[in-house]
Amino acid sequence: MASRGSNQQWKRQQVSAPGKWCRTALLVACSSLFLATSVVAHADDTTHVGHLNLSGGYLWFDNNRSLSDDFVVSLGYEHRINRRYALEATLSAAEPDTADGSNDIEHLGIRLDGLRYFDVNPLPTSKVSTYGVMGVDYIKFDAYRRARVNAGIGMRWEVHPRVALRGDVREFFTTRDKFRDQQVQIGISLRLGRGARPEAAVVAPPPAFSRPVPVVMLDSDGDGVPDYRDQCPDTPPQWAVDETGCPIMIPEVIEHELPVTFASGATRFDDEANLAAVAELAERMHEHPGSTVELIGHTDSQGPASANRDLSERRVRFVAEILTTQHNIEAGRIQATGMGEEAPVADNQTPAGRAENRRVEIRLETVREVPKPR
Repeated sequence: MASRGSNQQWKRQQVSAPGKWCRTALLVACSSLFLATSVVAHADDTTHVGHLNLSGGYLWFDNNRSLSDDFVVSLGYEHRINRRYALEATLSAAEPDTADGSNDIEHLGIRLDGLRYFDVNPLPTSKVSTYGVMGVDYIKFDAYRRARVNAGIGMRWEVHPRVALRGDVREFFTTRDKFRDQQVQIGISLRLGRGARPEAAVVAPPPAFSRPVPVVMLDSDGDGVPDYRDQCPDTPPQWAVDETGCPIMIPEVIEHELPVTFASGATRFDDEANLAAVAELAERMHEHPGSTVELIGHTDSQGPASANRDLSERRVRFVAEILTTQHNIEAGRIQATGMGEEAPVADNQTPAGRAENRRVEIRLETVREVPKPR
């Protein structure tokens, strides 16, 4: 009798234990969820965020359990430590049948998982992310109680700043019995609390008022360009300068007249004065390679006019020959013209006047760069 009473008492404890265990688990889960939600709701100044996860799925039991596969529901709280890592506590429940269908078995489990998130694309603002999960759980089938480990992969899609859809597949392994169970689930994830408080904008203080200090720029030569930019110091004040303080150069045309004279009826000369005048002309032409010279021959009024014109032409050819042969002046730079007796510069009625008219005029124009006056 005592033995039968003891067996009946064990059966009553066995039958009542699942309901008591379920109520205790639900109480612990709800209390933990309430505390975690309160912490997250007041954690405005941290990066931690909480999520309430509601899921439904399907559970495939190991064939050695002699249980039929069944639907499973779960309620979990996920605490996002940062953008990459999270912890999740989950309460799950199912009611599989025995293999012969004679009885429904109440299946309850409490699970603690660690999650590692990965972005599908490298953008920080990605709305879709995948995650890997590993954890441990404690399950109960009536009087059967075991600890398991699990691992799986999942995907999360943010459809709203506070709402996301998620789903994952997992495998559970009972180390003691070597049972392997598989589960797939999908569900909704609701963000809790207000999230991180935005940082207050930092307003820079207004700059302190300071009186401007006058800047004195020295201009030693008075050309209007400060010394620190003046590349040509000591420029005379009457010269115009550019922005660097250097003189502005302009071209200047210079006319040179060097007359040479001839004896009456002569077409040549060999005196030092005339030869020196031609040498001076050649030197100036070498100094100004782009210049040209004009030679104009003249005579007095003695003799026929036609003879005098021929005489004047022979005189300019002689001067041109000296320039080309003795001073290496190009012939193309020489213009020679004979005027005869047509352009006297003195009175042909006197010997002195006639001597002055027997001449070759040398006209040379050169160009040089000179400072532009102000």
